[in-house]
Amino acid sequence: MSDIELQQKTNPYIRLDLRFFKGLIFAIFLSILIFLTEVLVISVVIKFIFGFAFWHVIINTFIVLALLYIIAVFIFLISGFQLVFKL
Repeated sequence: MSDIELQQKTNPYIRLDLRFFKGLIFAIFLSILIFLTEVLVISVVIKFIFGFAFWHVIINTFIVLALLYIIAVFIFLISGFQLVFKL
């Protein structure tokens, strides 16, 4: 029996950590895609409603969504680390 197998039997959190970090990477990647899709949809909707794009409105929307996204990622990281490592 290797050391890693022995550690996995004695400490079940090792497997949980690997699953957590794989899920974390996937969640961050997916949320970036959703964020970029939101910005694209908002810019297209503004362009169709007004006939032309108000670039300052699109940029301000992008900045607000980026700040909300960063806050959500930090909340997710803090709650995830508390769950896995039981801080």
